[in-house]
Amino acid sequence: MRFTRLFSVTAMVAAVTLLASCGESSSPATSATTDPSFALGPRAYTLTPGTVGWTKLPTDPIPTDVRTVLVAGNIALASYPLFGTPVYTGTSPAGNWLDMNLAPNFSRNPLGWLVSFKLKASAAALPIGTYTVTIPVTVPAATNNPTNLVVTFSNCGNCLFVGDVRASSFTALSPRYDRNTFSGAGNYPYEDWRVFVEPGATVYVQVIGSTYVVCAETGALGTMSDPFLRIFDGTTSIGANDDTCGYQSQVAITNPTGVRKEYLARPGPLADASGDNPPTYVVFGTYTIRVSAVPFGGGGGPGLMAPPSAEQLRMKQRALGGH
Repeated sequence: MRFTRLFSVTAMVAAVTLLASCGESSSPATSATTDPSFALGPRAYTLTPGTVGWTKLPTDPIPTDVRTVLVAGNIALASYPLFGTPVYTGTSPAGNWLDMNLAPNFSRNPLGWLVSFKLKASAAALPIGTYTVTIPVTVPAATNNPTNLVVTFSNCGNCLFVGDVRASSFTALSPRYDRNTFSGAGNYPYEDWRVFVEPGATVYVQVIGSTYVVCAETGALGTMSDPFLRIFDGTTSIGANDDTCGYQSQVAITNPTGVRKEYLARPGPLADASGDNPPTYVVFGTYTIRVSAVPFGGGGGPGLMAPPSAEQLRMKQRALGGH
């Protein structure tokens, strides 16, 4: 939808005065003026905020709140902005998930034009992924045309709740860190997952590579040789594990608070990506991550697992080549 309404400085002042007595919002005044006066001063406008959006967690309903953007500045007050064709990007099908209310809505406090957005019900059916709508905004006679207004919707792809099982992989393009700190530079590939734990609950984050050795487990196996797992609360490491069930990794998380709490799980290979690993060791490969209400083997905790045998330890030492 497009609107073009221009009025002079005198008309603008009159309109604002009228609005002061009639309420917070109104449609723009009409005028035969075709070009805003240069007496308006700076001829640039602002979008506040320039980006709005929502994040939907897998177990949450579709957000229904309305987000607004203020188009402000003297030049914007003199003429209602034009909105170009929205450009949708994201996982297919990406379009038709945003409801845009572009009807003129003048605000005295804050001063400017308000534009509002909300998600359509169809957004609930979008696959996991991040979606973006870019809308060119043009204000007649302004000097910073066009300015893009960006609206995002994140149907969280790296969110995990108890019972979730996801497959992923490490490649040469994966980010890397030092395996010990949150942001330390290093050569260990990793991937971040957001783990949500309910109040008072304990969950087990498990990372599964190419083989089970100890536990009588079933499930999807990956191709990476030996996963390593670290858990962060914010940027603070609260636990790490290399071997719990054979070569697989597991860390228990207990949420001591009275609200749902988010943690960060960062799996990666035990060996680094330097390339000096034995030929049998796979750094860049697939893996499965899952969040379970029970630990490997279904016992009462990780400490109840049978330890690897001496032969299994020797096999691992040979595979890791000293890493």
